Amino acid sequence: MACNLKINTGDFLSFADYFFDGFVVDWMVQDRINNARHQVEEAIRRTEYIINQLQHM
Repeated sequence: MACNLKINTGDFLSFADYFFDGFVVDWMVQDRINNARHQVEEAIRRTEYIINQLQHM
């Protein structure tokens, strides 16, 4: 008994490529956004500290 099984992996590979590339890129972009947000928060804290120090002079 012969089995003539043809599996088309092209669609799956296209989906996997799109999904994982998108996932990795989204993760990297989100990481950079979080880093930038932390830098801005730190700059705000420093600025508030300086302003507070100047007000008490």
